[in-house]
Formats: sequence, C-alpha cells, structure tokens
Amino acid sequence: MSPAVIVGLVFGFLLTLVGFVRLLRDPGSAWMLLIGMIMFTGFAVQVDQLGNQCNHTWLEPLQVYRAQMYLGFGTLMFVGLMVHISRARLNTMPLQGMFLLIIQIVSSMLKFYHDGAADAGQTLVFSLVTMPPVMLLLPMMLKNWDDWTQVIRAISLTGLLWGGATSVQVLLNHHELILGWQDRFTGMLGNPQGCGLFMAPITVCTMWLILNDNEKKYRPLWFGILGMMLTFSLWTGSRTCVAVTSLGMLFVLYSKLGKMVLFLPIILGLFYGVFQLALALGLSADAVSRLGSTQDTRGVVWGVLFEDAFENPILGSGFKGTRANENSYLVAFGAYGFSVGLLVLALTFYSFGLMMKVIRYRRLLPPGRKQLADLILGFNAMYFGGAMFEWYIISRLEGMVIYMLIFSTITKAMIDKLDAEVGWRAAYGELADDYQEPVEQPYDQDSSVSPA
Repeated sequence: MSPAVIVGLVFGFLLTLVGFVRLLRDPGSAWMLLIGMIMFTGFAVQVDQLGNQCNHTWLEPLQVYRAQMYLGFGTLMFVGLMVHISRARLNTMPLQGMFLLIIQIVSSMLKFYHDGAADAGQTLVFSLVTMPPVMLLLPMMLKNWDDWTQVIRAISLTGLLWGGATSVQVLLNHHELILGWQDRFTGMLGNPQGCGLFMAPITVCTMWLILNDNEKKYRPLWFGILGMMLTFSLWTGSRTCVAVTSLGMLFVLYSKLGKMVLFLPIILGLFYGVFQLALALGLSADAVSRLGSTQDTRGVVWGVLFEDAFENPILGSGFKGTRANENSYLVAFGAYGFSVGLLVLALTFYSFGLMMKVIRYRRLLPPGRKQLADLILGFNAMYFGGAMFEWYIISRLEGMVIYMLIFSTITKAMIDKLDAEVGWRAAYGELADDYQEPVEQPYDQDSSVSPA
C-alpha cells in the first residue's frame, strides 16, 4: 500500500471518528457521516466483459471494498440512531424513502428463490442497517431553515472530496479513469453513465448553493466544485448525464435568472479554464463529441428488457437473469416480477402527487427559502427522468438511492414544518404569503456546524 493511500486512509478515519463522536452528542451532526455514505456510492472498479478488473487507481482498496465501507458508515449512523432513539419518530419517515426500503425487502424475499439465502440475507441486512438511520436521524437535524442548507452543503462537499480524489488520479495516470475507444471518463466508478449520474445531483446542488447560500464566504468553494463537476460530466460523454443535469438546472435556475446573469461570466470563465486544463491532462475530445450523437442506444435494449419482463411475470428471472439494465421500470418487472414492478410504479405515481403538493406549498415558504422547493422539484425530475435510462431504483448501492433517501426526508420535513407554522399562524390570524419566520430556539448548541 503506497504512502499516499495510507495518508488518505488515516485522514478519512480521523474525519469519520470526529463525525461519529459528534453524532453521539448531537444528531444534528449526522451530515458528517452522510458525506461518507454518499462518497462510497461513487467508488467501484472497472470490469471488462469477462468480469476482470481493468483499472487500478491510487484508491483501489476503497473501490474494491465500497460496499463494506458504505455499510460501515451506515452502521455508525445506525449506532447514532440507537443513542438518540428516544427522539426518533416513525411519523417523520418519508413515504418515498419507505417505498425504497419496501422494494429492497420484497426484492430480498425473492432473492431467496433466485440467488439463495446468502445473497438475499446480505441484501436484507444491508438495507435495514443503512436506510432507516438516514430517514430517522435527518428529521432530528432539520429544525431551523438553515439546517436544510446544511444538508445540501454536505452533498456538495462530497463532490469536493470525491472530485479531489479523482483529480489526484488524473495527475498520476488518467488512463485508469477512462473506458472504451472514445476514452470516456468513468471517475472512481466503473462506467461513464454511473459516474455521470453520481455527479448530476452534486452539480445541481452546487449551483443551488451558488445562488442561494446565505454564507457568501463559501461561494468560491462552490464555484470550484461546480467547474470540476461540469468538466468531468462532459468528459463522461454520457448524454444521460447531461440531460439529467440540465433538467435539474432548469428548476434551480428558473426563479434566479437575474442573479444567474451576474454569475454567468464567472462560471463560464472558470469552466473554460478547468476544461482547458483537463484537455491538457488527457480529456478526450472524442468523448465530448459523443454528446452530439443522435445514435439510439436504448431502443433495442428496451425491447430486450420488455421481453424479459414477460418471461416470468410472477417471480421474475432474478437480477442476474436479466439481459440488460437500462430502465428501472422494465428491470424491476423482469428481475422480480409484478410485485416489485408495481412498487416501483407506485413510488413514481406517489412522487408525482407529492411534487404537486410541493408546488402548492412553495408559496408558504419564507422569503429567500422558496428556492428549496425548486431544488426538491428538480431532483425528483432528475431521479425519475434518469430512471428511464438506468436501473438504480431497485439497487441497494447506487448514488441515486442515498440521494433519494436524503431528498425524500428533507421534503417531508419541509412540509411538516410548514404545516406546523401554518397552524401557528392561523391560530393567531397571521396567515399570509409574505409572513416573517417565527423566532426559533436553536435545536442544540452544535446544530449549526459550519462545513469548513
């Protein structure tokens, strides 16, 4: 193991230890371990068609043991939840996140039939340990409106850590981060599409912070992360990545167009500089040019998945029995039959109704906070739009899984807080669109921890 890896592991261990100790004292510090969970969904090894590993980065041990590392952070969160269990409330758990948990539980039951007890039991334990803590700890943190911003900062800071680790490998040998004859960027993940979808929410959240974070001192940091994420996204050559990122940006930017005009020269200048640096370090123009291609790479695959869905509609053929994975809905039906397929559809339809509610509640948000609803709407559009092209809804370990757990929780917490405030204002006859936020007591001495 190289000295650089040892230093990186020691640094990561110390940060994890600090985060865990703080979590034991205050559930408001859950965001520190949440960064670790998100981080390790962005690690995986490249494998060839025979299943052999074909890249070797400076953080290869973390890529190989990504599932164990993710489970480790989830376990620390679970321990933190047990410490603060008296404060946890089941009615704070979001139904979107519960749908994901139920999908995993039902899939685990079917895996007993398809893959045996070992795989099924592993999936079941993995889901029960890692998913509930996120949905039960975050509501304890979300008390003042600034706490929502803190969670979004955590997502963006993950981009800083992941992008920094990836940039080290670019400097060492960028050939370990590319795949195919077009030299498409895979980052620390195994394929360009997965890499792009991991970065998309980070990119959109970072843009949101540039426009809406009240702590102006962090703005140069957000600009740097945005430039890095945009450059890496283009390097993937993934049209799905660009389409999903653009969709989220539309929601984030539409109410901030005036402010965006002021920042646009800075963003373009920064992006141009980072892009030119990436070209000098090995970014492939072929990968970028692929973004303009009109080649249909999904039509035939969807036809195959459609056939798989009707092969065994009751129990499915198991995930290992599916011949492709480029659509969450078709893969759900094909792998696990109508039970999981209908659950995925139910999640989609429920989420659509929930977003209609978010649109109605947007007007109730305090001045300067309405853009939180825009980000929630943007993420859900990204999530379900991207699900048409990738299988992550039924996955137990993908970036979009932890992102949905986070966003579903902050969505329910936002609605619950507004319901409480509307009741408070109605009781005093003060219901109005432009109300002033009531003065609140801080949740805890440590609840407003800065991300720096």
